[in-house]
Amino acid sequence: MDTTLYYAALREQRETLAKQHPSGFCLVVSVFNLQKQSAPGNLCEVTINDAARLLFEQTHREATEDEARAYLNRQGVEQSRLITDDLEKVRQQFRHIMGDE
Repeated sequence: MDTTLYYAALREQRETLAKQHPSGFCLVVSVFNLQKQSAPGNLCEVTINDAARLLFEQTHREATEDEARAYLNRQGVEQSRLITDDLEKVRQQFRHIMGDE
């Protein structure tokens, strides 16, 4: 493929994704691609530029709404767990400083 055509196709893909995802990030899921040796089923959040390249090279596809919702729910649960852990650490430090252990 001619490099001019390659980059023109990437630009077009990037512009389409930028309209769909104004945050600048996109969720993609890897698919099996024998030539690229990509493993299927891995979900990740990438920039629009990276998403355009991955989709064009056919190693990934855009995540469905259900996959995106599940990903965001997992992120929220993990964030809540981390906040709770941090709060407990602060409480332990406070008790240690105050001599209440």
